Amino acid sequence: MVPGFSSVVHGIFTSFKTMQEIVSTISAHVFGMVKDSCLDEVGVCVLDGRMGRLTPGARARNLFDCIRSSREIGYFFGFLDSMGEVDEEKDEAVVHAEGHAYIGAKGDIYVWNPRVELDDEYTTSQVALKNGPRHAFMKKLKEDGLSITLAVIGNGVSSSNQNSSPNFAVITIHSEDGDVIDCIDIYKQPAFNHPALRDHEIQMTPTFDPTTLTKTEKETSEASKKGKEDSYITAAQIWRKSGSCPEGTVPIRRNSRKSERKAIPVDNFARRKPSVFPHQSKENKNLNLLQPNHSLAVLLTEGYAYYGAKGDIQVWNPPVEWVDEYSSSQVALKIGPHNQYEAVEAGWAVNPGVYGDRLTRVFAYWTIDGSVNTGCFDATCPGFVYVGNEISLGAAIYPISNLTGLPSVISIFINKDRITGNWWLTFAGNVNVGYWPAKIFNALAYQADTVQWGGEVYSTRVGTHPHTATGMGSGGYAVSGLSDTGFINRMRVVQSAVTKFPDWVKAYSDEYDCYSTFYNWESMAEPEFHYGGPGRSSRCP
Repeated sequence: MVPGFSSVVHGIFTSFKTMQEIVSTISAHVFGMVKDSCLDEVGVCVLDGRMGRLTPGARARNLFDCIRSSREIGYFFGFLDSMGEVDEEKDEAVVHAEGHAYIGAKGDIYVWNPRVELDDEYTTSQVALKNGPRHAFMKKLKEDGLSITLAVIGNGVSSSNQNSSPNFAVITIHSEDGDVIDCIDIYKQPAFNHPALRDHEIQMTPTFDPTTLTKTEKETSEASKKGKEDSYITAAQIWRKSGSCPEGTVPIRRNSRKSERKAIPVDNFARRKPSVFPHQSKENKNLNLLQPNHSLAVLLTEGYAYYGAKGDIQVWNPPVEWVDEYSSSQVALKIGPHNQYEAVEAGWAVNPGVYGDRLTRVFAYWTIDGSVNTGCFDATCPGFVYVGNEISLGAAIYPISNLTGLPSVISIFINKDRITGNWWLTFAGNVNVGYWPAKIFNALAYQADTVQWGGEVYSTRVGTHPHTATGMGSGGYAVSGLSDTGFINRMRVVQSAVTKFPDWVKAYSDEYDCYSTFYNWESMAEPEFHYGGPGRSSRCP
């Protein structure tokens, strides 16, 4: 949205001769109007109720240049108004055209979720074709004819990054991997579009010190690190090679047009798919999944009140076969039944549906109903509150582990603030990324009752044959002692304000022949969890 405007109307209808010309002009123009820039590909621009087409050969850097260099080509009734009102009685804001026999109309309408105050009120955005007398604000026009109303856009909650558009960026960083990171004013981040966070006061720092360890955990960690100080590499984010966000801003990855132009829109993937069993047939008998369409290979603990969890996760880039599938490795805290659970999770993922490519990226996720109606990755919907300026959720990480070099790891720590109730996400031991506010949860506002470390593959072709070829972890089966598997260590939980190794754990796999697990704890100061697999193979047809 354009800063300083509470409402923006965009759309074009003119006195063209053919329906083909009308349709092609609308399709080319609707998307670009809110950017406050001239549409070079067609050369039509709108400013202060005037519409014009650039004369042949003319160039324009902005709307003002476009208007100065153009000739009028038709009727235009619209506005860019700071109060967002055209008619005080109807509160309608439209782009309007009339005077010809229109046999169709089209337009690309930005999708928002604006606030509706009372039960007897509503707000809409639409394309409309009408015939008959004008409504109130068009009385000055002749009393008969045809009209078209196109695209009223208002304030509200976006299904994606409403406040993370370039117009809200203090600075923008272009990463060498193609990512665009907008450094957004911390008070204008998309989290505050969540209805529960309208008047939220940002907690700038946790009331606990994430680097503080209990004596027992400190001794265990030191013992496990003896002789291993240089045994791994801490992964970093690629965009940081190109710059950094200033203090007072937060780094939010911009949804790329590359992914938006895929056959299936990005927002369709921003929330994990609810569990739906695939169609059953004689060839589809292997449906013994904890959660349909999701295949897990995890180490889990449960039965206590958990207020945090942490783990060091080795970074890989497993193959993901189809755009609507993903592979992730994470630390997760959950509470509730498996089909309506609440959760906060963080780790790395290869998720082409959300990110538009198959790079390995840091992610965070939350839901309050098993992803049926709520929850999303990163900042693709309001919920997660950024406070730090170093980590951008959804941004690619490097280096990726390989078979010959040192393993690359990310350290994830999710911890509940016992004063505010917020769930804090800390990266690399001491970098506070931000938090999930307690007020967006129900039971999870108080505690978690399950912790999971490990991998997950989403596909409609898990638990069936032929199985997906999307890999988990490194894409290799779990084998103890080898560096080419999915791997997590330094696993901890927070119970009663004490950070400790869990009292008990269990390795679990939905499909052991597809994604296996191995928990190595005997004679080791620091237990290790190995997990993963290739998916479809001779063991998993």
